[in-house]
Amino acid sequence: MSESICKVCRGQGTIDRDGKIYECQCAFIKRMATTMPSFLRKAEIRAAHLELPVLRAFKRHVMVVAAWPDMKAVIKAVMLKNPAMFIKITSDREIRDVYVGSKSKAAKGEDNGSIYNSLEDLMDPPALMIVRLNELSYKNKAASGALEEAISYRTDRDRPTWLYNDMDKPFTVGSIAYSDSIADLIKTNFPVTRINRILSTPSLDLDSLDDLPQLEIADDPKPTPVLVAEPQAAVAKVSRKPLEISIPPPPDDVEEAPRKPASRPRPKIRPSDDDDSPLPQGLSMYGSGNSSSSKFRKGK
Repeated sequence: MSESICKVCRGQGTIDRDGKIYECQCAFIKRMATTMPSFLRKAEIRAAHLELPVLRAFKRHVMVVAAWPDMKAVIKAVMLKNPAMFIKITSDREIRDVYVGSKSKAAKGEDNGSIYNSLEDLMDPPALMIVRLNELSYKNKAASGALEEAISYRTDRDRPTWLYNDMDKPFTVGSIAYSDSIADLIKTNFPVTRINRILSTPSLDLDSLDDLPQLEIADDPKPTPVLVAEPQAAVAKVSRKPLEISIPPPPDDVEEAPRKPASRPRPKIRPSDDDDSPLPQGLSMYGSGNSSSSKFRKGK
C-alpha cells in the first residue's frame, strides 16, 4: 500500500509563507514519530486529554496516578506540544539494570542498543524524565536502592521528573522496589495528580472468547510424490557391470605392417668435473712434510 501524499505540501515537507519556509505538519508528525517508542506512536489522544492540567507541569516534579492507556496519551501530547524538549521514559526495571551494570559497554558491547555505564548517564540528559514504577516482576535486593538513588539524582539537581503510578498496578507496600525511604522521598518532593479513566483499559474475559474472531488455519496441501523414472534405475544397474568392447579383425586383403620394437632412450653421459691431471704415485701421494727440516729428509 503506497503512502498518501500530503495535499498541503504535496510531499515536499515544507511550505512557503510570505517568503519564508516552514515545516509542514506532515513532516513534523513524521519527525516526532521517529523519536517516540512504538507504544507511543499508536497511542490514542482524545480532547479530554488535551484539557488536563498535568500537560502544563512539564517543568515540575509530579506523581501521576492514571491508567496506562491514558498515561500514554498524556506523554504523547506533551511530546507533541514540546517538540524541542528531550523527554525520556524509563522504569524501575531499567534503573535496576543500569545500576547492576547490565546496560554498560562491557556487558553489551559497542553496537548493541543504548549503553549506560552509570545512573548518571541514564538520568542526567533528559529535560523531562518519566519513571514508570512497579515494572519489576521478581525480587531484587538492589531495586529499591537503585530507584532511590536515581530519583534523588534528579531532585537534588531540580531536574523535572514525573513518577507514573499505574492505578491498575499501584506502587505501594509490597512492591519489589518499594522502601520507606522512597515513600518519604515521594511525599516530600512529588505532589500527586490523579487522572480519571478516559480510555477503556483492554481486558480479556475468558467467558466471552467465543465472541472474538476465531483464528482459522488452513491445512497444508499434501505434497505430490516424486516419481523416479525407470530408465535411470536401469542405467544405474547396468553401469555397475564391466563394459565389454569387441574389436573386429582387420580385412584379409590388408597386410599388417610389421611392428618395430620400441626404442629405448640412451643414457646421456655427463662430463666429469675433475681435471685430467695425472694422479700422484709412490710416497709423494702422502706429502713431503711440513718444512724443509723434516726428520725424514735428514735421515733422523
